[in-house]
Amino acid sequence: MPAVKGQLNCCRTYWGCRGLKEPPQPYNFGYDSVDEFGTQTYRKEQSDARNVKTGSYGYKDAYGVYRRVEYVA
Repeated sequence: MPAVKGQLNCCRTYWGCRGLKEPPQPYNFGYDSVDEFGTQTYRKEQSDARNVKTGSYGYKDAYGVYRRVEYVA
């Protein structure tokens, strides 16, 4: 058993030494597209310095049916 314990400690040390954890980086992105049938899809998302993500996505089909989802994560 000592050999196994030594191997586990070695792995824990190796994987645990990845350096400092970086703080969250704010970002935003989005897209808007229309396919060959006239269906429009979109997505928008942003993240702040506290790593809170907010956004929306949805579509509007060729018949004008519109769906939208908003989220916070």
